[in-house]
Amino acid sequence: MSTGNLHIVIVDDDRLQVTALKKIIDDTALAETVSVFGNGQEAADFITNVAAEGERLPDIIFLDINMPVMNAWKFLEAFTKMKRHLYHPIPVYVVTSSTEGLDMAHSRHFDTVKGYITKPVTKERIQQVLAGISAM
Repeated sequence: MSTGNLHIVIVDDDRLQVTALKKIIDDTALAETVSVFGNGQEAADFITNVAAEGERLPDIIFLDINMPVMNAWKFLEAFTKMKRHLYHPIPVYVVTSSTEGLDMAHSRHFDTVKGYITKPVTKERIQQVLAGISAM
């Protein structure tokens, strides 16, 4: 993966948080495309459609826990089922204001979840995550 070439998906219904995260991502200059979805169902539908059409899959997903329609846990259950049909693995980072130990523990039950980022996100943490993805 080369610098500036990442396709990033943000799944979060909080517009302020999305704006802050997009600004940090823009500042890293590692993203070519950032797609934003307000709930897990929209994101799941997008990934299903992209995979079916043979289009470019995201390189990483930043996923909030509490959202309407489909929360993070329901999304991760659906994503676990669909991932065997994807032509490359997509790491998921849970990005949330929850500091509940139960949420952190629950996120570890999904092998696609590679990390847990507590809001407010920092530029350094996002740079660290994206640098790791872009080096793959």
